[in-house]
Amino acid sequence: METKTQQQILDNRKENQVCYITSLLGVQILSQEIIKRELNVISIREPKTQRDGDIQSQYHNINELYGDRCFSVYFQDIDFISKTSNLISPKKNQIKSILDWAKNKYQENNKMFVVHCFAGISRSSAVAMLINYIANGDLFAPYDVRFHSPNKLILEFGAEILGFDSTSVINKIKAISNAYFAGEEYRYEIF
Repeated sequence: METKTQQQILDNRKENQVCYITSLLGVQILSQEIIKRELNVISIREPKTQRDGDIQSQYHNINELYGDRCFSVYFQDIDFISKTSNLISPKKNQIKSILDWAKNKYQENNKMFVVHCFAGISRSSAVAMLINYIANGDLFAPYDVRFHSPNKLILEFGAEILGFDSTSVINKIKAISNAYFAGEEYRYEIF
């Protein structure tokens, strides 16, 4: 299997894609290329716990590497509003803050975004889809059915903030997933 360089990884994206989705490990592996290109980073992090000192130090390193080109937010990967203190769900005001920051950064420097969460599957893919929608109206460009399962609560909050119907987006994601797992090709139009 061919090993891709950092540059090849970031260059391998769809035409309308302004967000690259990755994991905590991925954002560290891609750090030299992110710094060289002066890309914007959105760091979606796990809330602090007593067991995760190593993870928190990795987050601290991300802040030091990217400085004011990094926006950090803390919530767990749950797609319902939690009423208990041990689960921290995304909040609408957090999603609005991410989107406001991203919109301002994109207008300021017109640079691509690297969006990461711990695994690079749910939270980061939902946020990347919303940012891509702000940048060029193509909600689905960063989405890859093979790797992503966008967090529904984040998409719902984003839909409220940006003024589109989250139900149709979630249904389209289901249709893409169902077609993929049935071995069929699914073509979607720009949302």
